[in-house]
Amino acid sequence: MFVNSLRNRLKTFCILVIIKTKTNEKKWIIILISILFSSCEKGDDSIIKRNSNGLLSRILISGELYQEFTYTNSGLIYEEKSCGTYIKYTYNSDNQLERQDYYIDPALYSSSMQVITEAQKRKEWANPNNVPKSVTNTYSYPKTGQFIERYVDRTNGTQSYAKYELNEKGLVSKQIFYDDDKPTGYIDYLYDGQGNLTRKMHYFISADGKSYLSNETEYEFDNKRNPYFPFKKLLNPGLYTNLNNITKETYTLYGELPVEIERVQITTHTYEYNESGYPIKVDGIWVYEY
Repeated sequence: MFVNSLRNRLKTFCILVIIKTKTNEKKWIIILISILFSSCEKGDDSIIKRNSNGLLSRILISGELYQEFTYTNSGLIYEEKSCGTYIKYTYNSDNQLERQDYYIDPALYSSSMQVITEAQKRKEWANPNNVPKSVTNTYSYPKTGQFIERYVDRTNGTQSYAKYELNEKGLVSKQIFYDDDKPTGYIDYLYDGQGNLTRKMHYFISADGKSYLSNETEYEFDNKRNPYFPFKKLLNPGLYTNLNNITKETYTLYGELPVEIERVQITTHTYEYNESGYPIKVDGIWVYEY
């Protein structure tokens, strides 16, 4: 879908919700929370210093600050800050991701577009003191080193679980989703020799245990440096793990579709680079500062 193909570039936060249909079949519903073009005022405590070490510091749109990042002394992403969302990352002594805490303005996932629109006009940036915690992800690393487990706890009392399988290079090759200890779906990931994600295939598992391909995405790249590479510990294959930058995404939907939805959707991206090979402008809109 168009939103899906742009979600990485838009930095949209997704909440995965499980509902049951009349046939008792469980469906995944994705609620997209976008905070585009929001202009927020910030106190002095949230201002970070610019850096010159190749770490992405800020993203601007039309001259307005859209998002900020801070890092640990080891160069790992520590905070993501924006108008309606604040995310904090915690690592263990081996610099493995241990915990993610999401603080999201509740108005951003309202069923009312009017409420969402008003929330986007907020003046103060989200932080743990003015926005409630919504989701906490915790990770465990079994000694075998062949897979990683993620546990999701939501403030509404719901929980979920996922398992990541790793290939011989330590990259995520499969992500399996569970509900009540039963697999409900999985994603297969394929990479090129540089470690760039070239293909992602998302499968749904029906009640009878059969797997069905729901959608897949294929990617093409430039040969420049990806500013999100320091985010690689976040176990989100693609934008956060690629060595290079995505120039083309081909998204294909399978199964029955409404006539108004295109089965194959293609999105291309253009870049301007600095002398170090990092993008400084993306798609003519997003300005990156380091």
